[in-house]
Amino acid sequence: MDTIHQNTILDSALRYAELGLSVIPVSRDKKPLITWQRYKKERATREQILAWWKQFPDANVAIVTGEISGIVVIDVEKGGSIDDLPFTARCRTGGNGWHYY
Repeated sequence: MDTIHQNTILDSALRYAELGLSVIPVSRDKKPLITWQRYKKERATREQILAWWKQFPDANVAIVTGEISGIVVIDVEKGGSIDDLPFTARCRTGGNGWHYY
């Protein structure tokens, strides 16, 4: 992966952490690259995030949802109904479904 893309992902991880979100590194297939359960209760430090991306330079960033980050996500699979969901932030998933936040 090119350096510009790596820095963008790391910068995003650091920014999300600054906003109070609990972030962890994940592989391209969304599998955590660390034992992540402790980050449901505590947020990684800036130094820890920098160390993770040094160890895993191709990592993507994931946000631990729930109480620690104050985010709940509804995952609607491709073809699932979104008719009764409220207007809120959302994005398309790789499988052509939706994530509602």
